[in-house]
Amino acid sequence: MYHEATGHYENKWVQDSAAWDEDVYATKVICGCGAVFDNDNQWEHHSLNTDCIYGYSVLPVKTGTIHHEATGHNEQKWVQDSAAWTEAVTTGYKCSGCGATK
Repeated sequence: MYHEATGHYENKWVQDSAAWDEDVYATKVICGCGAVFDNDNQWEHHSLNTDCIYGYSVLPVKTGTIHHEATGHNEQKWVQDSAAWTEAVTTGYKCSGCGATK
């Protein structure tokens, strides 16, 4: 007699995309001496009050990082508990000597 495999379904997480970090930039005013400012008015105040003789550049500066979690979804997956198998079933007896059946 044949017996089907037994099992059950379970939720399994399937990742669609990996986690990643996104750099965040802001435009800043950078003095030739290395000081960083949010705007040119701040740089001008710095130059006049410190006798800093350097010019400035306006550049993007990394100001932070935003972490993005991995994305994915659940899927139903079959988990086998026991394999299929065939059972030997006795349906009668036959005498090995005379061949009589029962």
